[in-house]
Amino acid sequence: MNSKYVYISSCCNDGGIHIFKLKNNLLCKESFFECDSPMYSIYAKDRLWILLRAPFADNDNSGIFKCSVSKDGHLTKESEIFSTEGVVGCHLCCDEGEIYAANYVSGSITKLGKKLVIHEGNSVHPTRQEKAHTHFVCISPDGKYIITVDLGMDAIIIYDKDLNEISRVNAPLGNGPRHLAFSDNGRLCYCADELSSTVSVYSYNNGKLTYLSSHSSLPKSFKGKSTIAAIRQNNGYVYTSNRGHDSIAVFKAGNEGLSLVNIFSCGGNGPRDFDIADNTLISANEVDGSVTIFDISDIQKPELKQKIHVKNALCVTIV
Repeated sequence: MNSKYVYISSCCNDGGIHIFKLKNNLLCKESFFECDSPMYSIYAKDRLWILLRAPFADNDNSGIFKCSVSKDGHLTKESEIFSTEGVVGCHLCCDEGEIYAANYVSGSITKLGKKLVIHEGNSVHPTRQEKAHTHFVCISPDGKYIITVDLGMDAIIIYDKDLNEISRVNAPLGNGPRHLAFSDNGRLCYCADELSSTVSVYSYNNGKLTYLSSHSSLPKSFKGKSTIAAIRQNNGYVYTSNRGHDSIAVFKAGNEGLSLVNIFSCGGNGPRDFDIADNTLISANEVDGSVTIFDISDIQKPELKQKIHVKNALCVTIV
């Protein structure tokens, strides 16, 4: 597949995956793949794995299925829907054909079809941290471990690939860690803290994270309510999305910390997810159902190139 294709998840009953071709910082609609309330998707092993919010008639569990991807970006369903064994599955990753998923409401992580681990714990926020709320799962940069982030427990937990706990690190109380990104060399981990609107920096070494510092993603003058959602690392910069302030914050990555270099409008309302390819940033703005495309060649002056409508836009996956 030589061209870049963009898959936007529209999370509603009449939703599905909107498929676009990306060319010259613009999206051109190619096709639509219907499915019920997709929450997230990843591209792995030449397949698109799609996470559905609640596809089963007899329970509220989330489900995952896979699609083949044709040379022109179209999707064809290839499997049945497998249960995540938890409610509101929100994130997944793939390692050597094994699928791992995080269930937010249930506060659990699953190795699909093989093992389920339920977190137990809470933290200081009375309504958002009353119990465990697992929000993210990924492979460690050295490829050895599974890392999961629990917003409700203010914790990042590292497992082996059979989901036996190896280590954990506590986030500052009330931060509400949500998503992670890693430096290119794998030595630093950047955590989007949803509740505190900060990015926390951790050092990583062989299955252990150590907290270093936290950095606000909002202007000092902002007094409203806002929460961080997604985080990406690209070409030495760390990007986060602010829901409420409705912006993208950009940090320059250093040896042990971050320095804020710009905050610009996301061009929509409620930027839940975004992704970056080359010098193109694509933001899925959930609240107003918009997708905005920016040229970020000059990070001090990002240029809004396009804005399109996608109802309940939740996830951006660039292939």
